[in-house]
Amino acid sequence: MTSLRWQSVLMGAVAFLAAHGLERLMWLQWFADQSMVAWFTNSGRAVLVTVGFMFVAGLLSGLRTRDRRERMLGAANVAGGGILALVVALMLSGAGTIFPLVIIIGAMLIIAGTYAGAFIAQRF
Repeated sequence: MTSLRWQSVLMGAVAFLAAHGLERLMWLQWFADQSMVAWFTNSGRAVLVTVGFMFVAGLLSGLRTRDRRERMLGAANVAGGGILALVVALMLSGAGTIFPLVIIIGAMLIIAGTYAGAFIAQRF
């Protein structure tokens, strides 16, 4: 049995990219003004949207598992997919001078949302 679950990695990447796409599309209406770059850590509301999407992905991944070990491995894979998508989106949009900090903070938010969802799934 392998620890890498491609479906979960893909789910995490899709969740992050869906949140990122929604934020870019609705940036001026929902999140911030033109002076801010459309990136989820630039707006508190956008952080909530991204963490919410990752929470749902973690929850769905957790509901598909049988035991705690599987749930944690699934959440790690979902978070890994989300972080991979974060890095790719950041590089494609033109990483600024503080990109290492953006990656670290973004990764922490993705991990928090994903594992919160997985822990809630444990209750069902």
